Amino acid sequence: LIIESTNGEGCVSEKIFDAFVGDAIPIYVNRGNITKENILNIPTDCYIDAGGMSPAELNQYVKDISLQQIIDYKNNIKEKRNEILKNVSPLHYANKIEQILSNL
Repeated sequence: LIIESTNGEGCVSEKIFDAFVGDAIPIYVNRGNITKENILNIPTDCYIDAGGMSPAELNQYVKDISLQQIIDYKNNIKEKRNEILKNVSPLHYANKIEQILSNL
């Protein structure tokens, strides 16, 4: 499990993407950075959203998570990983920059 260390509005570090590449289940304090349409739109069934949990609640959630829930998270990540990662690839950013420059 990976805990995101960036919580500024509009900021997303590499950690959540590293988790997907490493086949881990991210624990993410979501401030809307990864679910707002047109930003990253990462499916909520691919990470544990700890944004509304206290540390004690998160601890209890992790203690109580079932094997089936872990399997479901992992299957969702495997199924959706390529789509998630393509939105943060160097090619994606190069295409965006090219699109912006062509509109100048």
